[in-house]
Amino acid sequence: MRRAGLALLGLALGAALACGPPSGHRSPEELYPKYCAKCHGADGRGNPLQVGLNPNLDLTHSKLTGRLAHLAVYNRIAQGYGPMPGFSHRLSADEINHLADYSMQFNPQNAKPGATR
Repeated sequence: MRRAGLALLGLALGAALACGPPSGHRSPEELYPKYCAKCHGADGRGNPLQVGLNPNLDLTHSKLTGRLAHLAVYNRIAQGYGPMPGFSHRLSADEINHLADYSMQFNPQNAKPGATR
């Protein structure tokens, strides 16, 4: 009886660990089209049908991405803001961190000399 209980506990623990946070091995180039491009557009300019209602969708002119405010961008992706949902339940902290960097690259103010997107 005790062995059965331990076996069930082991299975439950294994299942709980398997449902933990994502591993963080996906690249921002893989994540952005899946989670961001629907609203922010593939080029970061925002979905033309939505950007008139919410100018913050345009990452190329966003005050937040233009200031290189990494922590603020990270928090918006993780927790959401206004109509934007949070993604901390779908993405690992590492993935959100990389997406924040990736998103800020759309703003021409952040362009590195010689870099192309």
